[in-house]
Amino acid sequence: MSQLVDLMLAVGSSPPVSPSSNTVDLPPITGPAAISAGNATASNNDDTSVASESPLTTVSNPSLGDKRRAEEDLVEFAKQVGRRVRLRPAAQKELDANAVLSLSERTLWISARLLKHEEQLETIQPAEVQWTLPRGDKIEVYSYLVIVSPLLPAYVRHSTPNKCIKTLFDRHTHWGYTTEIRNNTHKNLIVLKRITDRLTDRRAELKSMVWLSLGPEMLSASATAKSRAAAARVDIMTLCESIAAHLAGTRVQVTLELCARVALLRQVLIEVLSIPTFNINQYWDRVDTHLETIRTKYPQATDARMITKVFMAILNADMKEFGSPSLPDARGQDATSAPSQLQALADDAADNFAHDLREE
Repeated sequence: MSQLVDLMLAVGSSPPVSPSSNTVDLPPITGPAAISAGNATASNNDDTSVASESPLTTVSNPSLGDKRRAEEDLVEFAKQVGRRVRLRPAAQKELDANAVLSLSERTLWISARLLKHEEQLETIQPAEVQWTLPRGDKIEVYSYLVIVSPLLPAYVRHSTPNKCIKTLFDRHTHWGYTTEIRNNTHKNLIVLKRITDRLTDRRAELKSMVWLSLGPEMLSASATAKSRAAAARVDIMTLCESIAAHLAGTRVQVTLELCARVALLRQVLIEVLSIPTFNINQYWDRVDTHLETIRTKYPQATDARMITKVFMAILNADMKEFGSPSLPDARGQDATSAPSQLQALADDAADNFAHDLREE
């Protein structure tokens, strides 16, 4: 009998046996359940002073060794899971590294993986759009031509550029945007999302070119070394020629109207960068506000001459600040200022199809 008592005492004083490789520790209880459990424990402890002094109370406050043991068990579990789903060695290594992260770190890691998967899906979609529009990626071309059109009434408000391009496609069904595609929810959403994404890119590209034309001193503190090397103060013609040549195949013609519109874009950008209360993320909205103010001041069709005077004043102010090059002629005034057929179609779309032009 005494031997049995001695054996029991020996077992009670020995350290706990480590779990086998086939067991997994459950995560600690958190939230209301943990609070309830804590209250129950506290109630039991109040019943006897001996319990509060018991060494068993240290279980609620695990030591560093216990924490390390939990991490080791989680790594071991990660290896088991990896073997079960047959991960490749590189993926297994990444899963093992994830097992020792904190909860916050692991959450960020998962978020990054999800974002990466979205990027990969977006690279797949253009191929489907290309199939949807068999005559080539018209979205690539017209998203740029519409954004750089001096006739565009708004850049972000009311999704104006999106509507321009969609209506343009509606009017040219031989490009591939057929009734069957418009009525197919999946295919139609692919096309519309592609239009939205490319227009977002085009606005960013145009703003970047205008921003670089202000010189390196106007760049933000976070600008890259490459941007600083590319930044230089240039006159309006040089800037417009860079914009015209930005996307190969679009055949943008630099005209007097384009120079005036780009001068407005540069004026608003300077305004946004110079006033501390303005946010650069609101740049395009402020451009739209300026355009709407001009239209509101001169609402009649007979006010076209006055609107031209406003834009010429903006252009003259730009040339006074950045240099006075020789300006091109107005759109279509002669052969040198005649737009290409691509640009004419985009200008027509931006101008709410005032001429209803058709591609031959």
